[in-house]
Amino acid sequence: MSETPEQRAARFVPNPGTRNCNPEGISFWALVAEDFRTNDSDLLSQGFWTLFWHRFGNWRMSVRPKLLRAPLSLIYRIMFKMCEWVAGMMLPYTVRVGRRVRLDHFGGMILVAHTIGDDVILRQNTTLGIARTSENQSRPIIGRNEGARFLACLEALGEQFCHVVYVDSGSTDGSLAAAAAAGVEVVNLDMRQPFTAARARNAGLDRLSALPEPPEFVQFIDGDCALQPGWVATATAFLSDNPRVAMACGRRRERFPGASVYNRLIDREWDTPVGRVRATGGDVMGRRAALEQVGGFDPALIAGEEPELCLRLRGQGWDIWRLDAEMTEHDAALTRFPQWWQRAKRAGYTYAEGAAMYGATPERHKVRALQSTLLWGLALPLLILLAALFLTPWALLGVLLYPAQVARLARRLGDPAQALFLVLAKFAETAGVLTYGWRRLSGARARLIEYK
Repeated sequence: MSETPEQRAARFVPNPGTRNCNPEGISFWALVAEDFRTNDSDLLSQGFWTLFWHRFGNWRMSVRPKLLRAPLSLIYRIMFKMCEWVAGMMLPYTVRVGRRVRLDHFGGMILVAHTIGDDVILRQNTTLGIARTSENQSRPIIGRNEGARFLACLEALGEQFCHVVYVDSGSTDGSLAAAAAAGVEVVNLDMRQPFTAARARNAGLDRLSALPEPPEFVQFIDGDCALQPGWVATATAFLSDNPRVAMACGRRRERFPGASVYNRLIDREWDTPVGRVRATGGDVMGRRAALEQVGGFDPALIAGEEPELCLRLRGQGWDIWRLDAEMTEHDAALTRFPQWWQRAKRAGYTYAEGAAMYGATPERHKVRALQSTLLWGLALPLLILLAALFLTPWALLGVLLYPAQVARLARRLGDPAQALFLVLAKFAETAGVLTYGWRRLSGARARLIEYK
């Protein structure tokens, strides 16, 4: 049934916050069920739960009298803040939200708009807002905030390559125009299929392989990174001199390690041993023939595609090397705890998926990392809790094992902050393991776990 003019006008009346402004013609629980289906029927979807508490915040306004509504309002305010802290999504109940809305991916969503209509998909790093509260009829501005990092990436390429391909996954921030201005070929990824970085890398590789004279070596680089001077010559010479090496990477550094403790920790994470290694990261120079021999990256993986590719390459007799050379600068832009948590959660997801795929092989891919995560993030807390409930309250002293582990790691690493976050990460990683397990059991489609 089409809307009447009166109904259409009512949708654009500012929500005063004093009544239930959920969509009309559908009950609260039917609306929640529709949101659940829209967000892939995934109980662990941050987008679904953010929408749930938004719908709840509106529904409670229909409860009369105000005294009965008070405890519901308290619950709403607590859960609203939890959505901000854990999911990185801010969606006040005063925003009118239509039906079949999907909040896709994680974090950086500040949705203080007047109205979000029906059948809308919003992704990470999206801001909807108004300049002044007196301008409720203004149009919101939506941005992805990747343009500056991508420009730096293009500028660093210089004249080092015979052909540059930029694979775009639906950017609207000027990246396409910047690539065209730099003379870069653009490949538009088919966004009707689920996005993964692996699928994007394969698309770029396929385009280069289709050239009349395809290159012998291919440099992969993420859009938030910039190549360091001299890297291309160093990596090309090494691969030319070592015909059994399939992939070569160097030192990736954070551009702003002092911006936050999270950036500093990531910079230390990039400082890997030099020599023959088991895997590389996303910035790497690869031998095209070797990549084609194993079929490129696995497009189904939402993360961890580089170690999985390297495992298959090594299985075919190829070597992987980390060179003692500066390779790229990376801008993690990790400034908030929820971002760090989400990144650690993604790591846990890759542990579970990697172990499920190759854990039974002699290499036992990701098994040790998975065991450590489940020990500290799940088994030990459950053991302490059950012992306290059924044996003795003194079992709660078992939580002291965690600060003891932090102290042990701090002595070994010489960095108390790194030690603390390594232990805290076990809980986020466990959330990632459980997310993988739920999606595999329920058959839900794998979706990206993003932190920016």
